[in-house]
Amino acid sequence: MEMKTFDKLKYGVGAVMLATAGFANAAIDTQAITDVISDVAAAAAIVGAAAVAMHFGIKAYRWLRGAA
Repeated sequence: MEMKTFDKLKYGVGAVMLATAGFANAAIDTQAITDVISDVAAAAAIVGAAAVAMHFGIKAYRWLRGAA
């Protein structure tokens, strides 16, 4: 690669980085996203607790049935 081509590339990359720096620092409202994640997390915890209760309920039923 010639030195002139490298210099052009260097300045081009610098210009692109400078232009995108403004976009990277833009304020993004994340409140709606975090509210949805919180709501889904509560529902997922309830479903997970029900699955664990079902698993151990079946184990307890089989254990009691085997003891009789």
